[in-house]
Amino acid sequence: MPQLSLLVTAAEIQYAGTGRQKEQQIALRAVSPDLAAEIATITGKTRRELLIGGCIALVLGDRSAIWRAHNEERTADFDALFALLARRPGQEMRVLAELVETSS
Repeated sequence: MPQLSLLVTAAEIQYAGTGRQKEQQIALRAVSPDLAAEIATITGKTRRELLIGGCIALVLGDRSAIWRAHNEERTADFDALFALLARRPGQEMRVLAELVETSS
């Protein structure tokens, strides 16, 4: 089953808190091999939608992080997930995830 871990670091919270909100990132870690192969195909020109836990869909345009700037139409979901992960900086949250074609 495709899984990965998500986290927000203390350094990211500090950096984004200096007026760089569009540059907020949620890091990807411990990606299962089946999902890692698909993520490896992502480039700046080929973005995909990452469906997290079957209910939150965010655009993934980077192989190692979900960027707020890539999710301008989904900022509410990004901000909610970022805030949740920022409650425990550096702690990984393991989730089921899958890549689908972007709908926006």
